[in-house]
Amino acid sequence: MRLSTSTIADLFRFDCDGKFGASESMVTMQVEGVTALCKILRRRKVAYLADEVGLGKTMQALGVVGWYRHTNPSARILIITPRENVQNGWKREFERFHRYVGKSIASLREYARLRDCLEDVQHSNDVHLLRHPSFMRPLFIGGSEEISWQDAIAKVDLPAIDTLVRTAPSSSDAERSFAYNVAFAKAVNAWFVREGIRFDLVVVDEAQCLRNASNQTNTVLRTLLNSCVEHWLFMSATPAHSGVENIATLFNTYPGRGNLIAPNLIDPADDFKQLKSALRQYMIRRPRTYIAGETTLRKQDYRRDDQESLSLTCQSALDTLSISLVQKHLVDVLERQGNRFRTGYIASFESLDDSLRKKKASNSAEKQASHPTPAEEESERADFYVEANVRILEAVAPDTGYVSALSRDFESRFGFSLPHPKLDEVERALALLAFGERKGDSNGGRVGGSKTLVFCRRISSVSALRQRLMQRYFASIEERCREVWGLRLNWKAGLPTRADRNDDVPTVGSLDDEPGNIENDNDYEADDTNHFRMALRPGEWLHRFRKTFDDGYRHALIFEQNWFVRLCEEAGVAPEAARDRIPEPLWAESYAYAVRGARRQRRRQFRYLVWHCLNRHAREVFRFDDEQADFWRGVLQHVYPEDIYKQVQPDALDGREDRELMLFESLWARAESCRWAESLALPAWKRGAERNNAMREELLWRQVLSNVLGRYLRLTDTLLDLYCADHHASETTSMLDKFVGWLCSDDIDAVRLRGIWHDWVRQYTLIFSSAIGETQDETLEERARQESFEFLGSLDPVVGITGGSRRHKRPIQQFNTPGMPWVMVGTDAIREGVNLHLYCDRVMHYGLAWTPGDLEQRVGRVDRYFSKIERRLKTSIEPMPTLEMLYPHLRDTLERRQIDVVMEKKRQSDAVTGDNFGNNNVADGDDAISLDVPLPAALPPRQPLPEHYFGTARHLGDDLKN
Repeated sequence: MRLSTSTIADLFRFDCDGKFGASESMVTMQVEGVTALCKILRRRKVAYLADEVGLGKTMQALGVVGWYRHTNPSARILIITPRENVQNGWKREFERFHRYVGKSIASLREYARLRDCLEDVQHSNDVHLLRHPSFMRPLFIGGSEEISWQDAIAKVDLPAIDTLVRTAPSSSDAERSFAYNVAFAKAVNAWFVREGIRFDLVVVDEAQCLRNASNQTNTVLRTLLNSCVEHWLFMSATPAHSGVENIATLFNTYPGRGNLIAPNLIDPADDFKQLKSALRQYMIRRPRTYIAGETTLRKQDYRRDDQESLSLTCQSALDTLSISLVQKHLVDVLERQGNRFRTGYIASFESLDDSLRKKKASNSAEKQASHPTPAEEESERADFYVEANVRILEAVAPDTGYVSALSRDFESRFGFSLPHPKLDEVERALALLAFGERKGDSNGGRVGGSKTLVFCRRISSVSALRQRLMQRYFASIEERCREVWGLRLNWKAGLPTRADRNDDVPTVGSLDDEPGNIENDNDYEADDTNHFRMALRPGEWLHRFRKTFDDGYRHALIFEQNWFVRLCEEAGVAPEAARDRIPEPLWAESYAYAVRGARRQRRRQFRYLVWHCLNRHAREVFRFDDEQADFWRGVLQHVYPEDIYKQVQPDALDGREDRELMLFESLWARAESCRWAESLALPAWKRGAERNNAMREELLWRQVLSNVLGRYLRLTDTLLDLYCADHHASETTSMLDKFVGWLCSDDIDAVRLRGIWHDWVRQYTLIFSSAIGETQDETLEERARQESFEFLGSLDPVVGITGGSRRHKRPIQQFNTPGMPWVMVGTDAIREGVNLHLYCDRVMHYGLAWTPGDLEQRVGRVDRYFSKIERRLKTSIEPMPTLEMLYPHLRDTLERRQIDVVMEKKRQSDAVTGDNFGNNNVADGDDAISLDVPLPAALPPRQPLPEHYFGTARHLGDDLKN
């Protein structure tokens, strides 16, 4: 079959049927990328897709896989990814590809263990998806585990592979695991050769992780697949990850065709001219560009590499003393180690907090930044992109023990923590961005609400930053209650209960406590450091107040959509007149339906009346004709629980009517009548001119957003503003009056909340498709009926991410939505395969990355298509919006030298791939202290590569002329 761009475009719909807003240029880029890669693989053993972060490499790779399966349905294909979260990302992208782009891939099967894949690989026609740690220990042998060779073989239990030697491989105890697994890999390879099992295509995501060819994981992988792979497709946005030699290692080790990139081509003296020329045969790399009007913007136009704003020094005598004490001890430590240290190893550069040795709390807030479990720790060590020198950082930092002892002694003597200029200033800067700052009154100050992604090298730093920011958060709430509401908040007891307030509601049996209300699984797990969660525990004051919004209590209708009034507006009739036309038997039915136990639930009664007025009495009550009634039935049949649609037969006609029930005013109606209506109005807030499918979808989205925002307001500190508004309510001024008055004010937290609300309203389609995700069968109608949401569970202003990926899903979803959390602090566990770009355009390298490639991978979490920075650039480029990259450091210490080294290595890597951010000035360092990575000689000034140097044109040939 002829391979051309038109063939690929006909076969695969990379516009995803217009579902996700892909531009024509992006679709063209995908089509050309797939075509060019397939043409390279027709001629050569290997192709390298090196497009920048966020350009859809996964989708292009799936296009290549799809082409292989289209031309040969029995093609055997293996995809290898890093850790579990990246593997899950591939699964999601495959589902999207299969659903919207093309169906030539057939099915995809993911595996956690190599053994499971080997059982299927001979006979299954699936595309196999493995993660690289699966190759580390196929025989599952621990370093100290006493196990015989025969027992190790028995653990694998693969009868088909009968070529394992019966004599144990000779090795020392320390190398036994390595020797056993390499022997196993050789046996599997022999079985592959004997059975004629060959892989038509092996795709390796984040291929820079193969650069250490001698470690156990990569040795097993290379040995197992030796001579059994027809073609390799490597993928990486950072091919020269820790140095340009990475590229040669990859090309010369895995395809098995000798030196495809000769070592003498890696010559920085000629600005890597020979290397770049050789790579053009195999590599496709296209820069990310954003189109703003008629202007094309590249990274160097909008990124701000800021090494100055948080270049810190000691401001007080105590700061100087604390750092001097640590650095003085550090000199002795380094002298014993030959005056050498590895970048990032020094604990004192990140924190002097002794968080590692404090007793771990069992609350959910602490769990978010807790130490990994043994299984997760093992998985993290096994991950193939983790450098050998990064493992168990907390244990190997040479100054950890001294820092801990010093910190404990200082706090026991003086009652407060040893200051750390870097940690203290970063805490202040992040709190200002997240929570804002008041200026003594409710009409001034700086509005917060800006998200920041913070990377640390050390688990203790994640914990220390999160704990400090949480303390700032509680202080900001107390300040708001005091200055805006005139109330002094008592976290343990709340405010004195007013005589006219009956908040003594049950702690069980209400909506939030019903089984399956998945968003609240961890809401009640707290300790005395998290005041908000303590107050939300069952029976506590804030929990009692939150229950007043449940059905059957006084605030039950605050967040309810008043569809009765809306139907009257659409019909052009007065709501009071329509209410008076409700048949008396319907009141009796609704009352019987609404009473549960001894309590009437007004929300249930209202919903019953709305639906049955429409379904059975549309002409009588609303004066609807048949067409109008059918349209609105098609909407409202999806917004209420299923049991509401069945007619109830009351025991006796009870004519009690709540004549005000149908005319209540909700928060949504009040917001849509205030001065911020255009910003806060939910979809379809005005009467529709046409009743069509688009209008129907907007009305369903209106229900979805009212449910989501209503939940958000009750699960975050906005609940305290509702609480204070309720405390100030009177006979003439309701809680809703007070709350909306504050919401529309110039108070910094009201402004922040309006921004959250507006972002949800403006970007709901993007949020649900990209942040929250969708399943194959989920529909808008199912969402409209949903009243609780898993992604809203355990909302916190600051989240910590460490360890394995099993607990990452919910905080990642939350960070990609408007509002909390404002700060995500994590280790490099989230630097690859995670999208955090929808509402964040700021990355802080609190702990410096090891390599320039790691820096780019981190920033790539937020610099992607459909990101916040892209939306800002499309809105205006005067003045130019910026994506901030911050490097907090103590400039009078060796930490400054670390930054210089990494930046110079980044400049060398950029010389190969064409990224050009200008020269970085390298400061003079202390010659008495050397780094394991010496400072390279500066490269001569160079011209940036042409934009399409590694583009597709040379591979597409005549395709581009047609």
